[in-house]
Amino acid sequence: MAEESTYRYDIFISYSPADAEWALDWLLPRLTGAGLLVATPEESFRPGVPVLNETERCIRESRKIVAVLSQAYVADSAAEFEGLLVQHRDPAARLRRLIPIRLEAVDAPGRIALLGSVDMTDPARREAQIARIVAAVQGTDDLPELRYERIPDAAQRWWELRWFQIAGVASLLTLLLVAGWIWSQRPPPRPTAMPENNYNIAFAPFAPTNSDDPGASETAAEGKGRADEIALLLRGQSEDLSKLINRPVTVWGPADGVRAIAASEVESRTADLNADLLVYGTIERASDGDWQLQPLFYLADRTAQTTSANLAGELQGSHALGRAIRYSPSAELQGDANGEIQRRMEALQLLVRGFLYYSQESAAGYTKALREFEAATQSGWAQAEDHTGQEILYYFLGGAYLQQLIFAVEENASVDERREIIFNALDGYEKAIDLNANYLRAINGEAAGYVQLARLAQVEAGSTCGWDWGWLDEAAPLYAQVLDADDSLKLPGDNLDINAHLGLGRIAFTRSICGQADEWAVARGHYDAAIALYESERRPSQTLQAILAYRERGHTDFLNPDDRLPAGSQRLNEAIGFYRASVAVGVARNREQSLLMAQDSLIFLLKALCQNGEVDALAPTLDDFLTHLTEPDSVRDTIVNSAGFANREEECHNAIAQ
Repeated sequence: MAEESTYRYDIFISYSPADAEWALDWLLPRLTGAGLLVATPEESFRPGVPVLNETERCIRESRKIVAVLSQAYVADSAAEFEGLLVQHRDPAARLRRLIPIRLEAVDAPGRIALLGSVDMTDPARREAQIARIVAAVQGTDDLPELRYERIPDAAQRWWELRWFQIAGVASLLTLLLVAGWIWSQRPPPRPTAMPENNYNIAFAPFAPTNSDDPGASETAAEGKGRADEIALLLRGQSEDLSKLINRPVTVWGPADGVRAIAASEVESRTADLNADLLVYGTIERASDGDWQLQPLFYLADRTAQTTSANLAGELQGSHALGRAIRYSPSAELQGDANGEIQRRMEALQLLVRGFLYYSQESAAGYTKALREFEAATQSGWAQAEDHTGQEILYYFLGGAYLQQLIFAVEENASVDERREIIFNALDGYEKAIDLNANYLRAINGEAAGYVQLARLAQVEAGSTCGWDWGWLDEAAPLYAQVLDADDSLKLPGDNLDINAHLGLGRIAFTRSICGQADEWAVARGHYDAAIALYESERRPSQTLQAILAYRERGHTDFLNPDDRLPAGSQRLNEAIGFYRASVAVGVARNREQSLLMAQDSLIFLLKALCQNGEVDALAPTLDDFLTHLTEPDSVRDTIVNSAGFANREEECHNAIAQ
């Protein structure tokens, strides 16, 4: 079988550090003296690159591999790994890529035991044996010619045939035994999903931007190597990360079976892997030969779950971890690229720590997350401010501050304390926009901050319609800017448009119900658009937004004080349908926050059913919802009181009260 690959080295010497002196002082000079280009760990491994990656590269780029077998080598766990790599490249040993050298009398590891070896145990015969290795590498080792023998007579041939039959059966049995032993030594099947109850981080190979390019295979190999390096870097921190949340942190890379992922399948593949965080991206070869690496990460919905879809519904989804990293393929210049990747990964580690705290879904967890995001803005990469994508750090800082507002409200913090939190959030968003004017997530975040300032004036005034309308006027064009932006600026699963439609719908609804403008139709249009986006994609990360969109779409018809809907009217029935859809989405999600939001929608559903004269439907509707709760009796009391039927719609009150 002819070799078709192109190799950098003629031979790679694999040996134990205990045998380094013999390999470098005796074997290496004789191989190079024969005109062979030889790779060794000491001379060929690139500084700063993981040893396993360099071992794999040298094996891949060498025509032949010499394994120096000794007691120390057999005891070394890397020996089996190297043997398996060679077998993977040449499973049937047709290319004879691996040449075992027995420096000592030992039992060879794994599949190496099945290959013929060069005996170097006798120092007196080593010079003669070295010629065999050189001939094997150069392809000049020939067997003697076949010679014709006389044809045996019939009696002799009868006995020979019987002997051949016996020998054939014995050989077959031996082959079956050997095959059975090899099968028993195979590694267990690699799991396809990461462990349950762990915080799971997966690194996919950086994929070529153009799979049809003639150099795509080389680009893919480079992307796989880079992903493994980064995974190894973060895996070294997994023990410390585990201590943060008192549960294991698992890190997988391409070496663990994580395959390349297309942008269109990021969400589904993250779910298949059972990952909380997936790092992926693209890599390409520029016309001048340099590599360009664009790291991205996808934050799973369960990790970014928040206590308020109004404030921080955009943490989940895909994020670009800065601008593309450009580096040279030459070993001399890769140090700069490694340094840049190291800086990005240090920032990512701080973000990961923040996400870990977010996953606790508690006030203490969000406070700790804020601390980590603040630390990320002080990292070397953030402080460089060299326009390589630092805006992402300030975006997450802004989101973390808005989370604090939720708990400030629950703890009855003063208006001044709440205002300070909102301005801190806006500082983060505005810094992100200063660094990247097209960063749509931060633009949506800034608009959300303005809405909160407008609502704070309502709280301060103690009036339902005491909004600061000027802040709403500031927020509306920002949401519109997001909707009008080019699709190339929107990453998979980022939910930018659905959040912008919700923001604009809420502003139009608030202006209308408070008599500031007649924008009921505008509000309906934005809620319809948000619902259409959800129904076309039905992403898990859109669940909370969908609950709001269905509920508030119902509000635009049911709560219009100047347009009370009569029983049996089409619009009232449509409002009931929207409320039902809102409850159904929350129940299907079946999480604490989604059920709380569905509970709010259920109250309006009961009111709309009562107004429509569907008294008989009230109790079954309420009872069905309560079956999904752990404390149905207390929730029933809350819903009955909130519906406010007593003393007004006594029949409806009696239908749902126990």
